[in-house]
Amino acid sequence: MKPEARSRLVAALDRHAPVDAGCEPVLREAIGQLAGHPGKLVRARLVLLAAEHHGLEPRAAEKLACAIEFFHTASLAFDDLPCMDDAAVRRGLPCVHRTFGEAAAILAALTLINRGYALAHDALARQPLRVRTTANE
Repeated sequence: MKPEARSRLVAALDRHAPVDAGCEPVLREAIGQLAGHPGKLVRARLVLLAAEHHGLEPRAAEKLACAIEFFHTASLAFDDLPCMDDAAVRRGLPCVHRTFGEAAAILAALTLINRGYALAHDALARQPLRVRTTANE
């Protein structure tokens, strides 16, 4: 994928991040650390290419790609917890649970999952029936 596609995805992840001014500050920072340091975006790139190939308009394809990346990132946060791998570092930074505590890490991961569901629904809800049917197969 071209470098501009990566920057397009990074911008979309930032735009769709599940934080706003009313978010509790520690939770906002934990979400920011999780969502603000994407890895290689392999899953998101594949989804973006496949979604556009199958006729989703670019904004809908971006939402679906962000949803997949949010699901993946949440799974990493859960995997890093002390009850699982008890990892110390993820993507060059201390793991979220080490910086903000286990409760904030869990809530941040759940927030990403919920945002992922909302984005996936939004990406597909306005699509023609044939696209929605194919996506459900």
